Amino acid sequence: MESAATSEMVKSKMCSDSPPRAMDRTMLVLFDRLRSQFPERLLDLQVWTRGRAYEVFQPAPSEPHQSDTSKPRYSVGCIEGLLQAITMEVLHQRTQVDLFAEASSYLPELRPAIGTSASDRLKVVHLLAHATGFHSTNKAIIGDWQQVLEHLRTKGASFPPGTVCSWNGLGRRLLEELIIRVTGKAMSELTLTTIGELGVFTQAERRLESSSEDIMLELDELARLIRQAFRHGGPAARLLTDRGASIPVIRHPVSPRSSYPIAYASGLAKYSSGLWGQNGIGPGYSLAIRFTSDLEDMIAIAAAVPPLARDLVISLVETTISGAVPVQARGPIGSVIGCDWQEVAGTYVADDEEFIVVELGCDLLLCSVWRGPELLARLDLRVTNGDILVADPRWSSFQVEFFKHPESSVACLTLGQVTYIRSV
Repeated sequence: MESAATSEMVKSKMCSDSPPRAMDRTMLVLFDRLRSQFPERLLDLQVWTRGRAYEVFQPAPSEPHQSDTSKPRYSVGCIEGLLQAITMEVLHQRTQVDLFAEASSYLPELRPAIGTSASDRLKVVHLLAHATGFHSTNKAIIGDWQQVLEHLRTKGASFPPGTVCSWNGLGRRLLEELIIRVTGKAMSELTLTTIGELGVFTQAERRLESSSEDIMLELDELARLIRQAFRHGGPAARLLTDRGASIPVIRHPVSPRSSYPIAYASGLAKYSSGLWGQNGIGPGYSLAIRFTSDLEDMIAIAAAVPPLARDLVISLVETTISGAVPVQARGPIGSVIGCDWQEVAGTYVADDEEFIVVELGCDLLLCSVWRGPELLARLDLRVTNGDILVADPRWSSFQVEFFKHPESSVACLTLGQVTYIRSV
């Protein structure tokens, strides 16, 4: 028998005239389990599958009671990259911006800053896919435009643009400058206008610590926007159907439990489960949206838990709605491709703040992750048949890959969604 709390907090919205299904009870049991695991914490979870919508809402103790007609809006954080991808697809269809043109055709000072070769390869479409080819720290891109150009001029490209995804905020900074020049509007303003045209009217709030604005959305507003934008014939449907639109983060995905994207199609991430979406961090909570290519299944979550816990919830929901056997924690998390694993030892660098030292052991790659003098983590990777890498179960949500640089053939290392290059 369901508890009063469960019947109040958990709802199953059924299609008209459809009989109850076993999935209804299964979802109620799952929601009860989640509420018990995260007591007295914000948990806003909405699931759409098999023609039904399910939701559980548990407010934070400090929040006022939410009525059925009053739902919280969340600062979408990095999910804004997904909203910007939709916006750019709309601008491309209106011929206001050519996504496949060189970024320097809109920002001519990029060519002398990054060089002719990189400029010829860097397309507008690469900016949201973390595929600029440049490493960058946040402090290098928060200054004025001349400071950004100086960083590019000094740093130089790490990879040929458009070939390797490595997460940082440089591409979005370049895109913001491009959009202001083309439209005369800030990217956040243009994004709000675009999603409003798709039927989602929302707001932005200015951050206290900067002049930037955060887009605020309810979870069901976010889901409605996804359906409108990615439906067949929708303005962003190309990102789901055009295989050439995706640039790999991982070239040979082997980690079924990884919570990191394996590829980006503009600002849209693809995950090892086959779902699409994005993640975000708001003030005191983490968010995520996941959906299938046919939009039949969708998961949206905002919860006052760390990203790892949020991703575990998503994994539980995915397993529940698919009926798949849960993936065991002990399993592969990566591979060595195109390299001899016994020759990948060395120091790998990315943005000048973090680096990874890789040492050889007996059938092991011993990885130490550093930020300056601070040791952040040690990750021991056991090399198995086929150069598949296995780690302790606590690292099961990670993904790792060693591969050769596309031009120099120097060893590279992707950890999570940042790619490092061996320097020593």
